[in-house]
Amino acid sequence: MTTCLQACRTRMSFRLTSFNDKHTNMWKVGRYIKEHTCDMGTCRDGHFNLDVEMIANVLRVDIEKTPRRKAYLGRKRAFEKVYERRIDVIEDVFNYAFWTFKPYIDGFVFCRPVISIDGIHVYGKYDIKLLIAIATDGNDSILPLAFAIVANESMETWSLFLDHLHLHVVKGRRDVALISDRHHGILSSVYNSPN
Repeated sequence: MTTCLQACRTRMSFRLTSFNDKHTNMWKVGRYIKEHTCDMGTCRDGHFNLDVEMIANVLRVDIEKTPRRKAYLGRKRAFEKVYERRIDVIEDVFNYAFWTFKPYIDGFVFCRPVISIDGIHVYGKYDIKLLIAIATDGNDSILPLAFAIVANESMETWSLFLDHLHLHVVKGRRDVALISDRHHGILSSVYNSPN
């Protein structure tokens, strides 16, 4: 039986299994037999009993009352404040990805010369945007043309998207009109584009 001495006030009992590792000749802890029930209130500053499970149990009470997206963003903001840096890995590694498929490119030849473009927020672990371009054919059926995932909607990302769209899908077709929601990034990139 092992006893946790929490700030020399309360005694919370729990059992651990341990064994002697013959390769290192050291004792190793195997697993908890009963849940450790110390209150995190006095376990601060790297206390040896402050483990991941204890932190999770304390935070779980507040997280269960909060919508999932807000809880995720709140946790992220707390880490930023505590560690004084952005922990969003996507901004360090990822900025832009464009893709289209050959059937879309081949099908655009038979579509009306009007392309609709828009950006949408993708909610999840990373706060990213999905840029989409679509066209309609003679039967009013929608044909997706191209997609891009970007870190943010800006003049730079819209310029990249429209340049790739022009290069890979439009391919020099004349008098193609754009329909958009007049996002400032779209307007700036269209005005500054040589195409």
